[in-house]
Amino acid sequence: MESLINQITVSQEEQRFFSENGLIKLKQILTSETIEGLRKLTSHSNQLKKLLSFTLGSFIKLVMTLKKRAHIISFLHRIFKML
Repeated sequence: MESLINQITVSQEEQRFFSENGLIKLKQILTSETIEGLRKLTSHSNQLKKLLSFTLGSFIKLVMTLKKRAHIISFLHRIFKML
């Protein structure tokens, strides 16, 4: 199995900075393959969100249309009963 991270060396200065500040900036820690995989995953996730949003939006429009038609039909039935 390939590694997800590159081998890195932390300098004495970086270690000292970490000790003093509690953080360190690690450059190029992820392999290019890992980064590419994450980009694809994010892209697919965004595409799926767009598809679900479109599908859900279409479904809601359909439900609202059917609801309006049901109200219209109900209204027409009441009018015809009065006649």
